[in-house]
Amino acid sequence: MLDSKSITEHDAVIAQHIATILCGGNVLSGIATEQQVLDLEREAYLSLLGTQKTQEHIEFLLGNTISLSISSTLSNMLLSTTEH
Repeated sequence: MLDSKSITEHDAVIAQHIATILCGGNVLSGIATEQQVLDLEREAYLSLLGTQKTQEHIEFLLGNTISLSISSTLSNMLLSTTEH
């Protein structure tokens, strides 16, 4: 799809994160635990939040009413509450 320009490079990055989460990552036992899937989701979220394209998309969706510094603060709060 990327080669045919049906999706953007950023769409491909997002799709790769989704595929990794759905497949449970690199689980040796063959079955991912709920916590492993949650960890994969958090890693993908934080990774994507660090990209310029995601930040631009968030700003667009929020109508530029919230600064990314607040989004960063929210991400830090998420990290601190989900660490095990």
